[in-house]
Amino acid sequence: MNSERRRSDRGVWVHLHGHRSSAATLERQLGSHVPDGWRRTLPDAPVRADAGAFSWFGSGPNGPVPAELEHSLDVLDTLVGAAHTTGAWLAVGGFSQGASTALAWAMRSGSRRSGAGWPRIDALILQAPFLTEPDGYPIEGLRVQRVLVQHGRSDDVVPYFMGSDLAALLAGVAGVGHVDLLAYDGGHDPSAMAADAVEWLGASFGTPAEGPDRDRGSRGR
Repeated sequence: MNSERRRSDRGVWVHLHGHRSSAATLERQLGSHVPDGWRRTLPDAPVRADAGAFSWFGSGPNGPVPAELEHSLDVLDTLVGAAHTTGAWLAVGGFSQGASTALAWAMRSGSRRSGAGWPRIDALILQAPFLTEPDGYPIEGLRVQRVLVQHGRSDDVVPYFMGSDLAALLAGVAGVGHVDLLAYDGGHDPSAMAADAVEWLGASFGTPAEGPDRDRGSRGR
């Protein structure tokens, strides 16, 4: 993970790669662009899948392996805490399994991290996502100001309806402020989504944050 912490960060964006992939692969797919004043962090997942490839969790007959998912969420607790700058906006997201893991972490964080000292999640950027609910932390516990869901209509790995249905579900969660869904003609590829994610993030959080008690923004869909 390559990330230099700076006091002047306007925002910090932690983005997670997909299944059997790596931070280096995701960086090539997304390119180097980030909104002005933002710093992006791309970590490798803790579960080694192949040589040079990693996953956030393995899958069994009943879905994600619970112990591996919980371990990845614990790892993200540490990664986000280390990367985030006090008073800066915080965006967390990912592609495919990384998006699922980012959402699961946000759901758990919304339920567990209500005290002072833990950064609030301002934005979720979910590219080709699917819903994974960690044990004991349902989606109703999610607390986030804005969500961007991006999905290819021709995705043959994670079908488009999984992203569009998730966007509709998130729009009904009381703790979610605003949900945007962007659809693409392509398939399972984050490279086509990268520029829109940067533009959305910059437009949504273009001004500096005002500290831990900042206004959470208006609700809308």
